[in-house]
Amino acid sequence: MPRKKGITDEIIIHLYKSGKPYKEIMEYTGLSDCAIYNVLKKINVTLKHKQ
Repeated sequence: MPRKKGITDEIIIHLYKSGKPYKEIMEYTGLSDCAIYNVLKKINVTLKHKQ
């Protein structure tokens, strides 16, 4: 699934760090959970563990 127009890595990181769940980030960005994970890992963002 392609990234929606105007969605940058910085936006994805901001959404994740602000506490948005993956499902909401996926809907907002148009990316899969794996694609979001790859963006976060590429920038070395500390990932929260699923509860």
